[in-house]
Amino acid sequence: MMFKFKKKIFPVLLCLTPLFAWGATTAEVDYAKVGQTIRGFGGSEAWNGVMTSARVKKLYGTDSGSLGLSIMRLRIAPATWNSSSQTADTSAWNAELTNGKAAQDLGAIVFATPWTPPVSMKVGNDNRSNKLWSGNLATSSYGDYANYLKSYISYAKTKGVNLYAISIQNEPDWDPQNYESCLWSADQLATWAANYGARAISGSTVKLMMPESLNFNPNMSAAALNNVSAATNISIIGGHLYGSKPSYPTLAKSKGKELWMTEHYLDSTAKTATASAWSTNLADAVAAATEIHNSMVVGQYNAYVWWWLVNSNDSQPTGLIDNSNNPTYFGTGVQHFSRYIRPGYARYDATAQPASGVYLSAYAGSSHYVLVMINANNYSVSQPVLIKNKTITSLIPYQTSGSGRFVQQSPITVSGNAFTAKLPAMSVTTYVQ
Repeated sequence: MMFKFKKKIFPVLLCLTPLFAWGATTAEVDYAKVGQTIRGFGGSEAWNGVMTSARVKKLYGTDSGSLGLSIMRLRIAPATWNSSSQTADTSAWNAELTNGKAAQDLGAIVFATPWTPPVSMKVGNDNRSNKLWSGNLATSSYGDYANYLKSYISYAKTKGVNLYAISIQNEPDWDPQNYESCLWSADQLATWAANYGARAISGSTVKLMMPESLNFNPNMSAAALNNVSAATNISIIGGHLYGSKPSYPTLAKSKGKELWMTEHYLDSTAKTATASAWSTNLADAVAAATEIHNSMVVGQYNAYVWWWLVNSNDSQPTGLIDNSNNPTYFGTGVQHFSRYIRPGYARYDATAQPASGVYLSAYAGSSHYVLVMINANNYSVSQPVLIKNKTITSLIPYQTSGSGRFVQQSPITVSGNAFTAKLPAMSVTTYVQ
């Protein structure tokens, strides 16, 4: 009879076990071991037109209903360049600089990227119906291009935008053939940075960024980093994550350069080969948060910048907010980092993956301490956490799960610098002290 009883309940126990699992080990956060400085989290406003103040506030505000972004990436529209007078038709830059000023007024860092030099500076694009597509910067125009970027920096300042950085080129290793682009080899980037990079940023505090490779290819920056003159002029190694995952660029780090992930987006898990429309979902928030976790912890990047701030098409969403200014689940995933991890904060050592599908990263600054925990499992997890070298007595959780998005929870008590994180299935939780 006992055998029958056990046989009867055994399948029930197997069924219940994965619904609530304990973390395999105690996760540790060590506030004596500091990592990289965080410059911020943001997105690109390229081709978005002038944004309303309500839209910018939703993205860059720090009130409870905003995403709290702290970086805006501007597109440097390809202006007409007069080589005789060394001047540009600055009217092409006004709309995007208007957005930059609005974001800056809310405390954001603003940087700018050209997708292409002006047509007059390019060669090798004769087979393109639009001369802004593809081709190369003519070597005879290297000096003009430096003056062109310098003029953009100066003009931005007249519009009240104090750029933090300017990039040499967007995706120099990618020829899309249907939008603005320009191809550069690694050696060409190194030569230009060595001989003209200082001129482009002279008279300003703007930092020079490169190479913004399509897939954060370290080979695209190696020649410049190994060239003393070029490396002296370069402050930031930027890159994108298309077709790649966050990884640690050892050469750039050894040269003391900051690392910025300056463009990527994820397709929704709801997208299929046959669907003509879809909406983002909870799995998308978890996926976005996990990529940022890996960018901060594995790549040790100083900044993370999503592609479009606003959906180009609400029926096929890839932005952080939709056209009615409502956050997508991608935006919610980013919000778990951007809202409380502010520019100038630092990442600290933590057990990055204390259990299968569970991720933890830790940050601090301005007397505030922030933990971000992700549970990518389809069952709840109870994860013990021990905080070392800092006394913390309570934390406020902000949680996204099947029950809601970025919902403030009741404060939890941290006893003896330890607590147990209750992580619902498929959830992201930001703990703030």
